[in-house]
Amino acid sequence: GNDGGSAITALTLDMSDGGTAIFNHDIKVGDAGVFIGAANDLRLEHDGTDSFVTNYTGDLKFTQIVDDKDITFDCDDGSGGTERYITIDGSTKYIQFDQHTKVTDGNRIDFGDSSDLQIYHDGSNSYIAEGGTGRLNIESNSSIQFQTGGGEVLAKFNNNGAIDLY
Repeated sequence: GNDGGSAITALTLDMSDGGTAIFNHDIKVGDAGVFIGAANDLRLEHDGTDSFVTNYTGDLKFTQIVDDKDITFDCDDGSGGTERYITIDGSTKYIQFDQHTKVTDGNRIDFGDSSDLQIYHDGSNSYIAEGGTGRLNIESNSSIQFQTGGGEVLAKFNNNGAIDLY
């Protein structure tokens, strides 16, 4: 190959161990795709407008094997830049959401191996449902207060004190 003045080795074919093509320079594919697997099972495509990663068999797995490193998902921030939306943190073993998370009507967030605690909205009402064994505990280092969306206090459970109902 030639980079406009100097000779370069853009492609090396290594025939040891079954053969490997080693690209030593950028690979450019037009508005088309790269197909991987005997039946084109994994596809990386661009149609001129949108980009796609599509898997046609088995699981699609993302694996980060570097110690204490993360997998991050960044997206447009609505102002011409990007912001972090999700971090899968390899050092703390947390999945961190850096933006609001929305669960649409009729869907829920389940906690526990048997979906013992569920939080959801059915389109009309909101629920915190404990359906497993044991009880639902709400803990606070201070008082616990129930109030309306407008801030009107309905009930207050005072730490080491009385219960005030309004």
